[in-house]
Amino acid sequence: WAATTDADDARTRIIVVDDGIRAHTELDVETRFRMTSAAPAGGYHGTSVAGVAAARANGEGICGVATGATVVDINLLADMFLSDVREAMAFAGEHSSWRAVYCNSWGPTDDGRCEQPGALVREAWRKGIADGRSGRGALYVFAAGNGGPHENANADGYANAPETIAVTAVDSSTGRTPSFAEWGACITLGTRGSRVLATTVGGSYTYRYGTSFAAPIVAGAVALLPAVQVHLQIVARQIAQRALAGHHGGQGLIETGVVADIQPPVDQLMNQQLHQGRQPTDGLGQLHEDGALFQVQRRQRPQLAD
Repeated sequence: WAATTDADDARTRIIVVDDGIRAHTELDVETRFRMTSAAPAGGYHGTSVAGVAAARANGEGICGVATGATVVDINLLADMFLSDVREAMAFAGEHSSWRAVYCNSWGPTDDGRCEQPGALVREAWRKGIADGRSGRGALYVFAAGNGGPHENANADGYANAPETIAVTAVDSSTGRTPSFAEWGACITLGTRGSRVLATTVGGSYTYRYGTSFAAPIVAGAVALLPAVQVHLQIVARQIAQRALAGHHGGQGLIETGVVADIQPPVDQLMNQQLHQGRQPTDGLGQLHEDGALFQVQRRQRPQLAD
């Protein structure tokens, strides 16, 4: 863990596609791409997501997972009017070629209906995977949703897309999926999503719950990897006897605090998993932030994934 947090990872960007990010002493917002001409509104959700992923290790409040990463603010959800064109613009700007991870804590309304991303969004993702990060492929992290056990994340075309990494929440105190978490074969990873301490508007902090705040933990962990050119240790553990069995939290464990000498590198591994399609399983496993955060609340598109 010390090797990653001490490294110069400031070149890595976490692009937060959300309702905007308010000024906060813990957040280093490098660039703001405004998706609306109206005065920026909201920011309650995006400010928290950004803090979980990349709050500074400055001796104040909290520190995020990738403390040296810079944050890019794309306030797609600021006016809540979405279309295929607007969504595609959020993924197809000049930033699409940067060394960055896209963090998306939003998705379709949890109402049981299937909703797919439009053709322009899918094309932007495909181009990002082909050309982003100097040809290594952009990474798109999406919250899997908070519709609860009666909702199926497979109906969420954003989390279920082969180009994205779908993240669900795990209750860190019990190791079980919380009541708001959805199930689905599309889920790639599970990590902490209950009582996550996050930045909020007014320079303050708050506890958050939901897959919205599990997704930035994964985004931050992925952002750390290029900084030190290390690989994740993937420990395959069958957890059929555990409460996470079923299409909920994953079949293994990913530890960000351990450097492992495995092949292929994690960015190739992630992209292989994306390109080859999902396996009809529960995901790759759980990600343990190992001290990256100390604590962190809930989501929904335009319904934000609180």
